[in-house]
Amino acid sequence: MRKFYLKNEAGAEIPLNGEEKIFFSDPSGLGVSYSSSYADIGKGFFKNTEKKYPQATIPGTLTFMRAAYEKYLEFINWVEAAQELYLIYRPQTTEYWRRVELSYLTKTELAAGTWMQVPAEFICLTPWYIPTPLNLTFESEPDSVMAYDFVYDANLIYG
Repeated sequence: MRKFYLKNEAGAEIPLNGEEKIFFSDPSGLGVSYSSSYADIGKGFFKNTEKKYPQATIPGTLTFMRAAYEKYLEFINWVEAAQELYLIYRPQTTEYWRRVELSYLTKTELAAGTWMQVPAEFICLTPWYIPTPLNLTFESEPDSVMAYDFVYDANLIYG
């Protein structure tokens, strides 16, 4: 089953799958879209000259269950305090990350006296990515490396 999480820059996380009485449903915009430009090279052939990724949004519904007003207030305060906000989407075993900002979070009335369904939208600041650690390997220079005996300064003039 798919899962969603919000994470801030400190690594604090809010699951949006019902674990903490907040559920994100009816999401859209989880795929990718392109806004490309093409050149007509003649006789019915075209060449892609520029591939653009327009800024995406991810709308959906946040459902706050049990003590809905308190959960809503806690959620909005947490989001507003975040310097960076990441939406994490895990459709199966791989987590896909996207840096986002909250576009809107509409306040509604309680339904059935205990829960509240709130339309929300996240503005995407990055494409989807899988965070991977950066591994650097430093190696010594081989003996065949060319070395010059001069140093670049203001007097060095190239011909």
